[in-house]
Formats: sequence, structure tokens, C-alpha cells
Amino acid sequence: MSATQQDTVKVDLGGREVTVPQGGLYDRYRMNPDLDTIARDPRVSGVDFFRKTPKTEVDSPIGPTLTPNFYYAMSSARLTMLAPSQAIRARLPESSPRWRSRPASGWSR
Repeated sequence: MSATQQDTVKVDLGGREVTVPQGGLYDRYRMNPDLDTIARDPRVSGVDFFRKTPKTEVDSPIGPTLTPNFYYAMSSARLTMLAPSQAIRARLPESSPRWRSRPASGWSR
């Protein structure tokens, strides 16, 4: 096996079979990893927020998920909120690009 290949396993994610790295966090813990294990990962800057925030099960398009569940640094994020679209539009600055709501997809420009 080359350095870029690794063993994988198939897991159920929202009724679909997906492939994940064998022995990886999702394979070992699904959406409820041990925070001490996460804290030892050099890519993680800290887990204090997650220690203070209890996991909550929420319904999602892929089925029930536990949230929050992301620990790694990233350059962009998607925020999902439930709010009346008129209330959101009222809070956007006039100079904002025109936004529109797309059912089941969220907001787009």
C-alpha cells in the first residue's frame, strides 16, 4: 500500500453507506469522540469550547446527528440557523449582495 492509501471501512451515515478511514475518529467514535483523544491531536488548537458545550442530538438531512462535532482549524465555515427569512433580511446591511432563500438548501447569493 502506498503512503497515500489507507485501509477504510464502510459505515452507515444517514442511511447511506460511506467509506471512512479505518481506525480514524469517525470509525472509532462516530460523532461522540473522547475529547482527551481529540486534544492530543496536533491539528487541534483546543477543546475547551467543546468541554463546556454538551452534545445535542439534532435532526439533519442525513438523519440524527450529535452537535457540535468539529474540532479542526479550517478556513471557512457554514452556519445554519433557523429564522424567518424576513427577519434575516432585515438585519443584513443595505450594501450586502442580494440574498435569497432556497428551501432545503439555505441562503445563496
